Amino acid sequence: MIVNIDQGHFVSQWNVYRFAGQGMIDTDPSHYSSDQLRQIADTESFNYGIPYGEYYVLGKYQHTHQRLDIRQPTDSQLRRDAKKYWQAPRDYDDGGNYVDLIKNAQDVLAWRGVPEIQRIKIYVDYVTSLKAHHYKNKGINHFFAKTKEYQQFYVPWWRRLL
Repeated sequence: MIVNIDQGHFVSQWNVYRFAGQGMIDTDPSHYSSDQLRQIADTESFNYGIPYGEYYVLGKYQHTHQRLDIRQPTDSQLRRDAKKYWQAPRDYDDGGNYVDLIKNAQDVLAWRGVPEIQRIKIYVDYVTSLKAHHYKNKGINHFFAKTKEYQQFYVPWWRRLL
């Protein structure tokens, strides 16, 4: 699922839809800002189907995640239009520059402790480190623990998200 780390809210297309008369959704992409279109395209995901790759999945279920959660054949026209503006980034281990920062509660606390002005630089450093050393992504807090420059943001295992 996609969550705004600082606020703890789901990123959802339903947060930005504009409603026309009789409860109908305004489907004209020109009526939405760039940020709203991003949120419509990059909306909540609950990993429908069984993800194939890290786990063993029986043959007939191997592509359920692809069909139900990635291709999303029932997307509205507005969401399909929004996806033209906002493409999903490629993962760091697939030649791209995207990495999930959050793997556990300590990652949430650690990232919340990083001043906004430093976040882009730290993110780039994290991606660069993962690519350079061919590390498996264990979350941003693990990176903070191992990187002297960022140890002030490390959250110990015993701290819990309240």
